[in-house]
Amino acid sequence: MSGWGRGAGGGGGGGWGAGGGGAAGSSGGASGTSATQGNHNRDLQLPETPSGVISSVRWTPPGCVNLMVGATSWDKSVRVWGVQTQEDNSGLVTAMKADPIGIQNSEQPILSVDFAKDGRCFYAGCDRAGMMWDLQSGQTQQVAAHEAPICCARFQEDGAAGPMLVTSGWDAKVRFWDVRQPSGTPAKEENFGAPVHDMDLTSAPLATFLCGRKCVVYDLQNMAIVNESTPVAKASYAMRRVANLADRSASYACTVDGRVVSLPVAAGQTSEQFKAHGGADPRNAKLFDAYQVNFISAHPVTNRTVFTGASDGLIRCFDLQAKGRFYEFPPRRHNGEPLPVSCGALSPGGTMLAY
Repeated sequence: MSGWGRGAGGGGGGGWGAGGGGAAGSSGGASGTSATQGNHNRDLQLPETPSGVISSVRWTPPGCVNLMVGATSWDKSVRVWGVQTQEDNSGLVTAMKADPIGIQNSEQPILSVDFAKDGRCFYAGCDRAGMMWDLQSGQTQQVAAHEAPICCARFQEDGAAGPMLVTSGWDAKVRFWDVRQPSGTPAKEENFGAPVHDMDLTSAPLATFLCGRKCVVYDLQNMAIVNESTPVAKASYAMRRVANLADRSASYACTVDGRVVSLPVAAGQTSEQFKAHGGADPRNAKLFDAYQVNFISAHPVTNRTVFTGASDGLIRCFDLQAKGRFYEFPPRRHNGEPLPVSCGALSPGGTMLAY
């Protein structure tokens, strides 16, 4: 877990080219073509972490009394920690302490976690069930189901879709569940014709769903599809994750071949792409190394900054207006080799990153 200042959304330099990057750390930007290098000095290692690869991380939403972070893992567990922070006079936020709150185990790997403002936790995964977890009592209740693994679960509190749990699965379906009166039947269902790998509802009523090689833009107020788009031809490989800008002006997705692509959210908009993680092979200049980007997170305040993490172990921060990177967080290493970043998420105020 890393923290930085309020202004983590400036900077310039760099172009949309090979080897581009920039990431978390402290506030501030960089000029020229190089990115400011961060370090792990302010990182806080959470206690009692999973034994398997972490599949998702998620913070509690704005308005929640307690600041918590949850993580799911391929070891079939979901865990929640309470986080205590400290802010100095310059606005730099540091995670000082994290205490385990609870753990739940499943018969299959868990792939997604989210929270309600009242602190309830929701999780889902390969057992095809969506669960609601009361952290105070420790009780769990099934509130959703699919015919295939559920890869994403998000709790939506506002608009016509709220308060509802929205789940997407490899069965190509998105389902809306009223968790106030669980009945086993979704309040609404959409079939997008391809496995739905990810969604972002943080810019409600605008929502985006990644399915196959297309992005479906959805209006949560009217519960209807607004637009469907495909990325530029160069982004010919599968998209992994999607992130919406807070002002609803654009969405961005990351791909398995190291790219970040912009996705039109309205008719008439065009799609762009840039290489986020990769570069010339140091052993053979004729080869290009591309690394799968495993998470993308849009800064909730600036509307100009996205963070990415990839299998090269790097976390990078891009200034969308300057079309370049301004910060890069180096990889952690084990036996000299970089450890891949499997997932990541920005805190509600954009001051901390869990990864």
